[in-house]
Amino acid sequence: MPSVAAPDVLASHPLHGFRDWRNLWGFGHFPDSLAFGHGLALVCLMLATQTMCCLALLAWRFVVPACAGHLVILGAGIAIAHWPDWFVVGPGTDGMEQSVLLISCFTSLALAHWPARAIAPDFIEAPGAV
Repeated sequence: MPSVAAPDVLASHPLHGFRDWRNLWGFGHFPDSLAFGHGLALVCLMLATQTMCCLALLAWRFVVPACAGHLVILGAGIAIAHWPDWFVVGPGTDGMEQSVLLISCFTSLALAHWPARAIAPDFIEAPGAV
């Protein structure tokens, strides 16, 4: 049975959005202020995507698409909200160090679960193949 420690830790990432529902309204105004439009819908879509991706990781199903979903959300979060603040010491916000760490973890997990056939060309024989 695979370890549930890593997916369990990664599943805690979207929980900050569910902690206080009133905060969603405030966070929904942030994309609106950047001229994205439909800010609350974007925030709800982001939380739903993160939750579905975490559930997929906890079930060890659709690991590569779940990692890709997280990578898109974390990359967009860095580009839109956290850039250029690198490190936050103490209880603060706007740092991107955790997002960079999670991106490296999700990338490693996706590469470890990537189908071997998609990586190796057909003319290269797999080790141990007869």
